[in-house]
Amino acid sequence: MCAQFMLKTDRNEVETIFEVSIPVDLPDALFDQRVVPFRYAPVIVAEEGRRVVRAMRFHLTPRWAKTETVKWATYNARLDSILEKASFRLAFRENRCLVLMNQFVEPIYEGKWAGHMVRFHEKESSVLAAAGIFDEWVHPETGEVIESFAVVTNEPSEFVERIGHDRQPVFPADGVWDEWLKPGKADGLILQKLLIDNPQQLEFAVSEDRPMRPGWEKRK
Repeated sequence: MCAQFMLKTDRNEVETIFEVSIPVDLPDALFDQRVVPFRYAPVIVAEEGRRVVRAMRFHLTPRWAKTETVKWATYNARLDSILEKASFRLAFRENRCLVLMNQFVEPIYEGKWAGHMVRFHEKESSVLAAAGIFDEWVHPETGEVIESFAVVTNEPSEFVERIGHDRQPVFPADGVWDEWLKPGKADGLILQKLLIDNPQQLEFAVSEDRPMRPGWEKRK
């Protein structure tokens, strides 16, 4: 589960790499932070035929939820079951984004890194774009709109699996970014195939983030 990720960049680098427009009122701090559930982070969406950056909250609240936050974990959406989950299937078909990150943080329970949270990152330490989905929740009394997102995850690369984790974010190849971002309803099976057939070719490295708390062995 990708419950935390790191983004260490600046708006100029994001604009150059991803050919996006970033609103001037988005704080610079959004592009330099550890992102954990319920924190706001920049994501890329398509609007009127162009890529733009919006700030959304990490932990998806489906549009039909009765409250602003749900009691179950919705920060990751498993690609293999995404069409079966009520929390994710509408957003997957209708609202897709790219989530910016340099590193994703995972717990390791076996092997050399057992007992540690580790950071997986591309060897060149570049800014990566993970597949994401988002939804809009409207407060029934105030009309406030909350935009929130989840990171799409799937089977790990050989390297991530060897280090000791069983899932990772999906990183689509840049040639399919616009197809993935295209707004509006789409066939879920076609979207699944798009991500499976078009992965970004990445070489990962790993580094220690921090030791896990005592008792981590019970969570194996």
